[in-house]
Amino acid sequence: MIKTNWRGVATTDLVLEILRLKYDIDMLDIAPEEAIGFGRPSSYGDEQWILEHRQLFNRQLQDVLNELERRRTINETYVKNPDREIIQAIKERTQLADIIEQYTEVFYNGKDRWKFRCTLHGTDTEPSGVIYNKEQRWWCFGCNKGGDVFDAVQAFERIDLPSAIRKLANKLGIELRPLTENKKRMGINV
Repeated sequence: MIKTNWRGVATTDLVLEILRLKYDIDMLDIAPEEAIGFGRPSSYGDEQWILEHRQLFNRQLQDVLNELERRRTINETYVKNPDREIIQAIKERTQLADIIEQYTEVFYNGKDRWKFRCTLHGTDTEPSGVIYNKEQRWWCFGCNKGGDVFDAVQAFERIDLPSAIRKLANKLGIELRPLTENKKRMGINV
């Protein structure tokens, strides 16, 4: 099964997807003759088909719920630090390949193409991860994880988002105090 990337999907669509998946899970408990348009292939036994689809729907539901939880964490972080400019500055001042290289072996293939041996899913004999430097994104085809520089620090260090932001800010010498507070402290009217 290919894992769906829910990052670019609107929150409204995520909520609708949760409702659809819950409906599909509920439909598994209905007798086949009562389910209109939810037919089971004749090649499967009813119990096998139900079990496989229940697992599939539950996995998809968990992925969508994980994405919503990730967004809640980001929103909570921005409440503590509302200046998105600071987050953007961290992203602009870091090179993703340099950050990932701190955790695993990175290879340059030419034409701004980078690969890495992902240690998140065990030992990697061949590079299974790709770094898209221009977009500042990474993806591992072995464990289906990826994201931006904050996601990389979170995944490799097994820490939460606020800790990853603090770690990168400290490394770059960026103060995490909101910009409006800094301006007031310096006597600038906001």
